[in-house]
Amino acid sequence: MDTVVQLKEATLAYNKDYCALCSVDLALKPGDRIAVEGEYGCGKTSLLRVIAGLEQLKKGECLLNGRVVNQVDFAHDISLGFLSREPVFFEYKTVRSNLEWVLKSRGVVKSERESLVQKVMDEAELGHLLDKKIRWLSKVEKRLVQIARLMLRPIDILLCDEILEEFDTVAQNSIIKLLKLLLDRAREKCVVIFACTNAKLYHDFAPKVYNLKYGVLSAQGEGNEANIQ
Repeated sequence: MDTVVQLKEATLAYNKDYCALCSVDLALKPGDRIAVEGEYGCGKTSLLRVIAGLEQLKKGECLLNGRVVNQVDFAHDISLGFLSREPVFFEYKTVRSNLEWVLKSRGVVKSERESLVQKVMDEAELGHLLDKKIRWLSKVEKRLVQIARLMLRPIDILLCDEILEEFDTVAQNSIIKLLKLLLDRAREKCVVIFACTNAKLYHDFAPKVYNLKYGVLSAQGEGNEANIQ
């Protein structure tokens, strides 16, 4: 398959006065890594949510490996990882329980769940957090555990929503180090999209930058009327 992610005239409107995405065209091939830069409220998160099958387009279509996104079985057809801006966990359970639950939901037996979680967290240098409850973790620890959680499985498509912006340089470096480890473990031709307000933070991962403004996508340096193919 030549194209992994493809948007064709993708239009998403939450109401008649606001169009989050306006006739967006985008085609990403195996191994493509891009940054989509824009201000808060420009439609970046909506773009990621459409690709993840979490939003229904008003017009156009989103295809993953040539299949309409709502027909994709993410448990078997495509392995998609979504690093949301606010990590979602069972707050009153431990890190270990949260990670093992992911594997349990995928049918992994208990003995394998325990060993795989321990192995991944040791590799991520986060083993000391395993028995802490999520609610007691700092923001940067939650981000790191969120990334480590995706290391439990190979990834075909990785979506990242402003995962660095709110942190200081020291925390950013820790996140970047673990993100590199995650991408080393991802599939060879993994497609990666970073939604961000500052594309410079992601240059080492995604030198190709697109701009999103008022729901319209354009290549950096081109007019907003451009569509990307």
